[in-house]
Amino acid sequence: MRVPETDPHINADLETVAQQLRRSTVQIRVRGGHGSGLIVEPGVVVTNAHVAGTSKAYVVLSDGQEIPSEVVARAGHRDLALLRVDGAGLPVAQFRDSRSLRPGDLVVAVGNPLGLAGAVTAGIVHAADLRGRHVVADVRLLPGNSGGPLADAQGSVVGVNAMVINGLAYAISSNVVKRFVAAPNARPHIGVVTRPVSIAVMGEQRLGMLVLETAARSAASRAGLLSGDVVIGIDGGLFAGPVDLPEAIDSAEVGARLRLDVVRGGRVCGIDVIVSDAARTQNKPAA
Repeated sequence: MRVPETDPHINADLETVAQQLRRSTVQIRVRGGHGSGLIVEPGVVVTNAHVAGTSKAYVVLSDGQEIPSEVVARAGHRDLALLRVDGAGLPVAQFRDSRSLRPGDLVVAVGNPLGLAGAVTAGIVHAADLRGRHVVADVRLLPGNSGGPLADAQGSVVGVNAMVINGLAYAISSNVVKRFVAAPNARPHIGVVTRPVSIAVMGEQRLGMLVLETAARSAASRAGLLSGDVVIGIDGGLFAGPVDLPEAIDSAEVGARLRLDVVRGGRVCGIDVIVSDAARTQNKPAA
């Protein structure tokens, strides 16, 4: 186990946490590959969509028992999948709100990299709840870690490991995971088609999302968002990239309020939009 400290007390504490996490961490075996997963409810396992790419998979428990499972939901845009297994009494993971993390917090990842069952690595949080979707940590992940838990020093899960970018681990935040488990077929949207533009705001050029279309009877239309409006941020946070708006919508809970910072007629105003579910809407524009 790789840890950022050599204090024996820290090592002992992490070993206790690791044993706790291993009980709710599973291996996912599919034709052509394998990954990790997490028991989130009795008989329910969550993993990455890129791990569970087939309708059938085998779940291997920490004691080596292999159970057939069925992939009942996949959300490629969130890289999450839900599996059903016949296993009463399986140990369920405990979650923590990822928004409470701070850079520098200790985190632990458990998974099955390169066929090593229950392998553990530790590191620190680099950026917490990035744009509401990810926890970024200085933790070493290898092929096979995908779908496994990222947890705090007490063993509470703060994310599901998904990928490595520039040497840093990206885990899908616990809040996104919990919403997916509660409503796996929900697709948050507000009903707009946009494209990125550069717009002058108070003498400075800003990235904005020009509203090209609002769907009839959509959340955006009900809120009064108009074609020609330019959305430059949410709740006072300016956009840094063109994916910020769709990612913020996708990360929001259906029924949540988003306060869009909108440029209209040369002035900035706030427009409150209630996120709806695209799965219940016939018209499904880009966001």
